[in-house]
Amino acid sequence: MKRWWWVLIGYLPLAYWAVQLWMLNHYSATDGCIVNEGFSKGCFWDGEDISEWLYGLGMSVSWGFALFIAPLTLARTAIVALIILVIVVYRFFRSTPWERL
Repeated sequence: MKRWWWVLIGYLPLAYWAVQLWMLNHYSATDGCIVNEGFSKGCFWDGEDISEWLYGLGMSVSWGFALFIAPLTLARTAIVALIILVIVVYRFFRSTPWERL
């Protein structure tokens, strides 16, 4: 039972990143605000300037993807490739010489 708590805790950064991505999409699309990595551009929502907040949110979403999601994807791909390689090598050496052709 305790193991599932660690799994849930492991998925919290992913869920946090997804919520940030949704918020960035929602607030930048409301009044045509422009969000980029270079600087914050004036964006008013309900009479308040949220450009700095959107800039910080955009940076955390992009860095969160680069530092958390991409390495997990690459690690999973490497593990699957290694498993396939082991299976192919095992079957190659297990087969008879005339089956290898």
